Amino acid sequence: MKRAVYIFLAVTVAVVAVLVALKLFSGGETQQKKDAERLAIATVQPERKQLADIRSFTGTLKPDSTFDLAAKVPGKLLTIRGSLGDPLTPGQEIAKIDDVEYIQALQQSKADLETGKAQLLDANISLEQAERDFDRYRKLHDSKVYSDAQYDLAMSTLNSKRAIAAMRAAEVARLQAAADNAATRLDDTDIRAEWADGTRFIARRFVDPGALIAANQPLMTVIDIAALKAEINVIERDYPKLKLQHPAVLTTDAYPEKSFTGYVANISQNLDANTRQAPVQIKIPNAAHELKPGMFVRVNIEFSRHDNALTLPREAFVKRQNREGVFVYLKDEGLVRFVPTTVGLTVGNNVEVVAPDDIKLPVVTLGNHQLFDGALVIDPAAAFGTAETQSGAEPR
Repeated sequence: MKRAVYIFLAVTVAVVAVLVALKLFSGGETQQKKDAERLAIATVQPERKQLADIRSFTGTLKPDSTFDLAAKVPGKLLTIRGSLGDPLTPGQEIAKIDDVEYIQALQQSKADLETGKAQLLDANISLEQAERDFDRYRKLHDSKVYSDAQYDLAMSTLNSKRAIAAMRAAEVARLQAAADNAATRLDDTDIRAEWADGTRFIARRFVDPGALIAANQPLMTVIDIAALKAEINVIERDYPKLKLQHPAVLTTDAYPEKSFTGYVANISQNLDANTRQAPVQIKIPNAAHELKPGMFVRVNIEFSRHDNALTLPREAFVKRQNREGVFVYLKDEGLVRFVPTTVGLTVGNNVEVVAPDDIKLPVVTLGNHQLFDGALVIDPAAAFGTAETQSGAEPR
C-alpha cells in the first residue's frame, strides 16, 4: 500500500513539473516573439557644444605693391646697385646713367637763358624810352604843335616796343623752362628710391652696367612685402556674409605649425556669371617678412559662432510628413516619439538643434528611417548595458 502511495506522489510531481515547464516555455516563446517584432535601434544622448561656422578657401600670396623701376632718360648705364632679393631703402641711390651730355645740355640752356635775359633787359630799356617819348609827343599834340600823323607814329612806335618787350619776356620764360627741364633730366640720370618710407625688395633685375638703355626702360621689379594680399573666390551662398575688415586666419606649408592673421580688404561687386563666385582680397600684415609672394595659403574665415549649442549627429534627422525631426527613445515604454525640429549651424557631423532646445531623451541614430511615431523598438545596447553605453560611447 505504501509503495502505491509513493508511486502516485511521484507521478503527480512529475506531471506538475511537466505542466510548469510547458507554461514557462510557452511564456518565454511569447516574449521572444514580442521582442522579435520590435525594431532594433541605436541611440545617442544630445550634447551641448560650441559650434563655429568656419569656411576654408585657398589662394596665392601677392605683394601689397609691385612696380618696375625704370629710367626716365636714355643713356649708358654706369652703375646699378642691388641684386635679386636685396633690400632698398628710401633715398638710396640705385643706378647711375652717364650724365656728360646732360651736363652740357644744362650749360647750353643756362647760356641761352642769360642771352634771353639780356635781350629782355634791352627791350625793356627801349620800351621805357619809347614811353617817355610818347608822353612828350602826347603833350605836344595836345598843344597843337604835333600833327595827328606825328602822334599816330609815336603811338605805333610805343606799341612796337611793347610787343618786342613782351616777346623777349616770353622767350626768357621759354628758356627758363628749357633750363629747368635740362636740370631735371640731369637729376634723372641719378636713379634713387623715391618712395616715402619702408624697405622694399628687388624681385627681378633686367640690366647690367654698360647697357645702353632707352627712356622708360625697366631696370628692375621692386616689391613691397610689409603687407601681402591673397585673392580668394567666394561662392554666392557665402558672399553676403562677408564684410570689410572681417578677420581671417591663414596657414601655409612653409610654416605648418604657425598661423597668420589678416582681414578682408576688398570685396568685388561682381560675381562671375559662369562660376557664381566673387574675388575677395585678404590683406596680411607681414612686418617680419616671414611670408613671401607666391606662397600657397589656406584661408579660414569664421562667419558665426554659437556657444552651448544643443547638437546631434546628422544621421539622427529624418523627414516625416514634410517635417524634419528626430525620434526620441522612451526606454520605459519601449517606443519612440517623433519630435519636429528646427536646425541651425551644421559643422562637420554636428547639427545644431535650435528648437526645441531642451531635448534630453536619447535620440535614435540607427534604424530611424523605418520608424513611425509610437513604433515599438528595442535598443540592444541599452537593454544589455554594454560597456559602450555605460561609458557614453556610441554603439558600434
